Amino acid sequence: MSAKEDPVRRALSGFSLYTLGNEQRWGNPIAIPGKEIERYEVGPASVVIANEGDIGRYTVIEPALTERERERLSRLLDHLFMSISPEDATDPSKRLIPNMVEAARSLGFLDEVTRSLQKYEYYVKRELKGYGRLDVLMNDFNIEDIKCTGHGKAVVVLHKNHSELGWVRTNVVFPTEEDAQESTQKMLQRCGTMATNAMPIVDARTPTNDRIAVRWSTDVSMTGTAFTVRKFPAEPIPITTLVELNTVSPLMVAYLWLMLEARGFLMVVGPTSAGKTTFMNTLASLINPNSAVCTIEDNPEIRLSHEVWDQLTSRHSYSIGQTSLEITLQDLVKHSLRLTPDFVIVGEVRGEEVAALINSAASGHGALTSIHSDSVQNVMIRMSAPPMLVPAGNMMLIWAFAVMNRVRREHGRVVRRVLSVTELDPKQGGFDLKEMFTYDMAQDTFSPSTPEELVRMKTERLQQVMRLFGWDEGRLETEIGERARHVETMVARKLFTLNEVAESVRKFYARKYGL
Repeated sequence: MSAKEDPVRRALSGFSLYTLGNEQRWGNPIAIPGKEIERYEVGPASVVIANEGDIGRYTVIEPALTERERERLSRLLDHLFMSISPEDATDPSKRLIPNMVEAARSLGFLDEVTRSLQKYEYYVKRELKGYGRLDVLMNDFNIEDIKCTGHGKAVVVLHKNHSELGWVRTNVVFPTEEDAQESTQKMLQRCGTMATNAMPIVDARTPTNDRIAVRWSTDVSMTGTAFTVRKFPAEPIPITTLVELNTVSPLMVAYLWLMLEARGFLMVVGPTSAGKTTFMNTLASLINPNSAVCTIEDNPEIRLSHEVWDQLTSRHSYSIGQTSLEITLQDLVKHSLRLTPDFVIVGEVRGEEVAALINSAASGHGALTSIHSDSVQNVMIRMSAPPMLVPAGNMMLIWAFAVMNRVRREHGRVVRRVLSVTELDPKQGGFDLKEMFTYDMAQDTFSPSTPEELVRMKTERLQQVMRLFGWDEGRLETEIGERARHVETMVARKLFTLNEVAESVRKFYARKYGL
C-alpha cells in the first residue's frame, strides 16, 4: 500500500528526511533557518523561534525516527486504530502503554518498541489522542493564534513573546489537499464534530476551549481546506497581569471597578484580537464576590470564582419543520432576567441581543459586554444600524466604553493597550461623550494619573455614583484611591493568578463592608 493510499503512513509523510551520521532519519532537520531567538520544550518536542531577515520562523523539532522506526510506527498505529476498544478510545492515554505493548507483541517487534518506548509513546499519543502534525502548536501555551490558509503553504502562528515578528511561519505544511482535510477532520473530531461538503463552514470548540473556524474544501475557500484556531489561555489572565504589562493603569481599573460596583453598564470596544474578552474577564473578577452573576456567551471563555454564577451558552442547530431548535444570545439574555442576577455579562454583542441587554440594564442589573469596533463613534453608528437598531434614548443607559487595540511599540513589538475610557453622559434631548482616560503613545502612559484629577471632571456618571452611595466629592476621591492602591498592592505582592486576585478582592470587600 502506498503512502497516498495508507492514511497512517500519509500522517507521517510530512516529516523531513535528513541524514545524521551515516543513518537517514525521519523527523525535522537540525539546521534552524535564520538567527535563533528562543528555544523551549513542548512536552518531548522542542520549539525554536528564529528571525530570518524580515521573516519569523517557528521550527518544531520532534523525536527523530529511523526509516525502520517509521515503518514500525506505521504498522503499530494501524494495528491500534483497528483494535483499540471503545472504552479505551474515549481516553486513549488511560491504557496507552499497555495497548501499545500488546500491539507490538502481536506484530512481533516488542523488543524494538521497548528500547525506544518514549519515542513510540509520543507519536502514538500524538495520533490517537492529540492533533497529529498540529499537536505541538495546539499544546504550546505561547501561541495565541494558528492559521492554515491552504495546502502547500506553511501554517503560521502568532506568538505571545515575539509579537514584533507578526505572523510567524512554521515548518508544519500540509503537502496536499487530502493531507489538509485529514488533519482538519482529526482536529474537529477532538471537538465532537466534523466538516462536510454540505456544511463547509464549521465553528467548533476544543475540550480546552480553543476556538476553531474551518473552511472545508473549495466550495467557500479558493485555496481549499483552511482553518484558524484562536487559542484559549490555560490559566485566565488576572487584572494584575494587565497592570504589570501596562495594558491598563491602576487608576483606570479603580474607576471601572467603581462603575461596576454601582451596577453601571460597561462596554469593552476593540477589533479582533485586541484583548476584549481577557479585559472583560479581569473586570468581572472585581465584582463583589457575594453578587449573583450570569454570563452569556457563544463560546464559554469567561472564568469567574463567584459562587453564585449562572453560566449560559447559546445553541446552534437545525430547524425541524416550523420549529427552531436554536437558542440565541437574545433568548438567553431574556431568560437571564428570570434568574435575578446582580450582573449580566454577555461575551460579545453582534445583533438584537444588545437591545435585550440594555433592557436588562434598565431594570437595575449591572451589565458588561464587548463589541467589535475601533472607536466609540463607530460603536454608536453600528448600534444605530441593522441588525442592532438601538434607539438613541436607549444608548443613554450605557455608562462607559473602554476602547482597546494592539499598538506597535519600540523594536516593532506589538502590545495591547486600553486607548481610552469614555463616559456617556445623558443630557436633555441627547447625550455627551466625555473622554475620562487617554493613552499617550509616545510616553506609553495613561492620563489622568490621580484620583483628584478624575473627580474634578464632575461627570454625570461620577455624580450618579455619589448619589447612589451617598458620598461627597471627598469620599468619592478616597474610594477611587483605595481601589487603585489595592490594585497596586496586588501587583506588588505578585498575585498573578485568578484565584489569588479573587481572594484578595474578597478580603477587600470583607474589610470595607464587613462581609
